[in-house]
Amino acid sequence: MRSIAAIFLLALSGFAAAAQPMNDEAFGRHVLQNYKAGSPQGKPVEIGLKVVALPTGELVAPRIAVPPSDEGWANTHLLVGCSDMPETKAWTAYRLSATSDFAHFDDTEAYETRSAPRFTVMLQGCKLTAEAPTGSADEVKDRNIALRNSTENLRIGPTFVCADWSKCPGLAQVVLTESAAPHALGKADVALVQPYQILRHALPADQQKLRAESGKFSEAVVKDCRIPKRINAEDPHGNAEGTDRFAPCVAKAYARQRALWLAAVDALNVPGAAEEARREPAEHWFLQSLLKFHGFLPDTTRIDGSYGAGTRTAIAAAQTRAGLPADGFMSDAVALWLMARP
Repeated sequence: MRSIAAIFLLALSGFAAAAQPMNDEAFGRHVLQNYKAGSPQGKPVEIGLKVVALPTGELVAPRIAVPPSDEGWANTHLLVGCSDMPETKAWTAYRLSATSDFAHFDDTEAYETRSAPRFTVMLQGCKLTAEAPTGSADEVKDRNIALRNSTENLRIGPTFVCADWSKCPGLAQVVLTESAAPHALGKADVALVQPYQILRHALPADQQKLRAESGKFSEAVVKDCRIPKRINAEDPHGNAEGTDRFAPCVAKAYARQRALWLAAVDALNVPGAAEEARREPAEHWFLQSLLKFHGFLPDTTRIDGSYGAGTRTAIAAAQTRAGLPADGFMSDAVALWLMARP
């Protein structure tokens, strides 16, 4: 299988003698033009790209969009790493200058699972010049793209953590294992939990009833999909790699139950609740990340796409700051306010 990072090498050939650094537009244009073509090792080339620093030290080139590939990669924005990375400040915009070969690598986990929304190109001889923030719409857009591509948002779902996989219930083992696989049960779990959490928030008197309904649903999934109580990693017919045989059944069951809970959300006749419920799982992660970035959630908050009590309180605080009704639902209005906030 051809390495997707090789598409960036072709952008180098023919540009070694360019008098001006290759900018965002030129680099992006050649990535798109030569997307499906192979390439020999590139020659040293001078580049000058707009990047935004992540807390991990990685850099996002937010204005260089990459199309989906034949291998199943999602639309993404390029991440850049430097073998001699200068010190950076998180979420700060920089002008990156480098004159070197592209030393590239694929994220191994992403390449194997085809689920990660990014890949990385490594450079040497990097120089970064910080750009003074102005709070412009373009800067906010670049920041949001960087936030979407942060390591914390690399893989969406599931909404729960199990420290010892071998001791998890069989259903949890399946969801955890297949969250990194093409079946994407992690996203299915986030999509399932979101309308459930909306109902819990909207109907506090019914929380015990909802918990019982959720428990019965999980029991039914285990029974109908014939999932063992524990999956024995040493059993060739039930090891972690074999969980994919349960995944299609679990995904269908999750979709059916999500539809039932969505209908119940619609019956609430609360516009903000309905707007929240229809968003894609990745958007829930992104908006929760924005709540954390803007200080409405503590820095220690784990981003999981599930809006529990703490996130509801944070949403209400953001709504109050924005001059909106503080009902705790992630309405389109508060989502747009968060995305536009410098």
